[in-house]
Amino acid sequence: MEWLSVDTQEQLDQLDGSVCWEDDVVLEYYGTPAIAVGLPTDVSRSGYALPNVYVLIDTLSSDPRYLELALIHCDDIAHSAFEAFRLSGLVDALKRVVGQRFRCARIAYKRLESANDQGFYFGAKYLSDGAT
Repeated sequence: MEWLSVDTQEQLDQLDGSVCWEDDVVLEYYGTPAIAVGLPTDVSRSGYALPNVYVLIDTLSSDPRYLELALIHCDDIAHSAFEAFRLSGLVDALKRVVGQRFRCARIAYKRLESANDQGFYFGAKYLSDGAT
């Protein structure tokens, strides 16, 4: 499955509306400087080495069931960002996203039919510098 990027406010609103956030479960999240293959390269970076935060969500009701998010170049993320997580926010002209509890240079996502939801989904994929 390929990464899809959120480039406009309409795309963010559509993605946000496609998940019943009251029912979702954030299974895992992981911050790393590694960039997964297929993520957008046109990112408005700050010049600082900031993490990409990958999030695996069990939507419980959507089809496909799992949603993997890449919050690219996060320069602000609250410690409680993944409690009652939501994607509502604003997308600016440079495609940066400011959410209620996070701010990042881009968002990308992919929907997954299945995922290892028993823990450490990201371990094999993102622990090395050569993320896939």
